[in-house]
Parts: sequence; structure tokens; C-alpha cells
Amino acid sequence: MPCQDAWIVDDSATARRLIESLVALAGFQTRGFESGSDAVAAYTSLERIGGTTPEPALFVIDMNMPGLDGCASIRALRVAGFDGPIALMTGTECDALRRRAVRVGADTVLPKDAGFSSLRGYLASISPTADTLPGA
Repeated sequence: MPCQDAWIVDDSATARRLIESLVALAGFQTRGFESGSDAVAAYTSLERIGGTTPEPALFVIDMNMPGLDGCASIRALRVAGFDGPIALMTGTECDALRRRAVRVGADTVLPKDAGFSSLRGYLASISPTADTLPGA
């Protein structure tokens, strides 16, 4: 299977790098964004100009960010036509947030837990090379 792109959106550079590392281990090429606005703008420019950057196969988006939060970013990506998987990551998971995230188009809501075990499990279920992901 050819390598697929995953776009990681998190305003914390440290968290973004950790998530990018895990996603790369799952067989994806990664591209990081520090805001939902930046990621949505990059995606919509792909749609308009058909650039050389491949369309992402996956988004992993943090919930709590300045500007567009995770749910607003997901809604904007769905409106722009992205129909692939989107995982929302949050440190403050609750039923109301889960319902809101699914309503705007998230495929899953994952806690930012120690070792990102929830993300590891999710990636193993969708990954092009799931067998190489440690701890999944």
C-alpha cells in the first residue's frame, strides 16, 4: 500500500511532535499544523488549486486550541469536502463533547492519555502498517 498523508493539528508543539511520531510509525507521512485555521486553509487550498501536496487520508485534531477549536475545525473540513477519518483528541473528554464531535463529523474522540494508548489503538485499526505500531 502506498504511503498516505496524515495531518496533525495541535497548538502544542510537543504534543504535535509526539502524535506525529506515533502516526508515522503507523505508516503515514505526517504534516503538522499549530492551528485549526491553518489546517483548514491548507486543505481548502488543495481543493482550489490541485497542488502537488497529496490530499490527507487522516486528520488527528486537538480539541482545545485558540481560534478554531477542534470541533469547529472538523466542521469546516467536512464542509470543505474532506470525507476521510478524523480523530479528535482531548484532555477533557465527556459525553457532551463526544456527542458534539460526532455531530460535526469526528469519527472518534480519543483522550490524551499517558502514552497515547487510545491513539495507538485507533491507528492500529486504520493503519496501512498496523503491525509496526508498538503498544497497540
